Amino acid sequence: MREIFMPVLPSQLASSPIIAAATYILTGAVVIALLGSLLAPWLRAKRQDPAITLGQVLGMKFRKVDPVSIAHARRMLADAGIDVSLSQLETQQLAGGKPLALARALVTARGAGLDLDWSLAMTMQLAGRDVESVVASAITPRDIEIPDPKSQHPRIEVPTKDGSKVRCRVKVRVRTVLNNVIGGMPEPEVVRVVVDHTILAIADATNAREVANNPSKAIEDVLNRAKLERPSCEVLGLWLASVGEA
Repeated sequence: MREIFMPVLPSQLASSPIIAAATYILTGAVVIALLGSLLAPWLRAKRQDPAITLGQVLGMKFRKVDPVSIAHARRMLADAGIDVSLSQLETQQLAGGKPLALARALVTARGAGLDLDWSLAMTMQLAGRDVESVVASAITPRDIEIPDPKSQHPRIEVPTKDGSKVRCRVKVRVRTVLNNVIGGMPEPEVVRVVVDHTILAIADATNAREVANNPSKAIEDVLNRAKLERPSCEVLGLWLASVGEA
């Protein structure tokens, strides 16, 4: 007897109660998984920023932006009275920035009375600067010693007019100027110029004993003579350390 093959149509498969139930279960599982992937971050983000919507979280997930860190950063800024929108924070993260670190830096700057706006802070961070460290250095002055006391030659040696030599270290106290960090004279260059003028001032002394007895007088006009074009740090102090005659 000749057998005839009859293909089973999809509509016939769908009519099967078991297959239909399996289809519904699979579809439901996919929907629940998708909702879960959105609901969990939305709820976490909403704890940080109650105004954030599910649609905004969906958009962020689509653009591969972390909604929780964005919401946390905006709340931190809002609590400090700094108005930054979600879109600004998203743009910053999409460009490779770190919203939470930037928010902490802005809040710290605001608390210290420093003039640091969102645009400048974002520019600093995207230029590779650690904005939190930059803000800290704008609040607390730092002392830089040339040469490094731990180096093999911890003091410079400068001859004076009569040929006698002064051995010392140059200590420079600096504080970062936020508005000059981008495009201003870098801190190492500022320190180099100041140290060069200090060496010239020592060399202009009559003898080494004169410098050793009154080192502050020997360098009192250095900061007035040093030409610093838009320095990224302010020089607050200058003095000689471990002064002696060679």
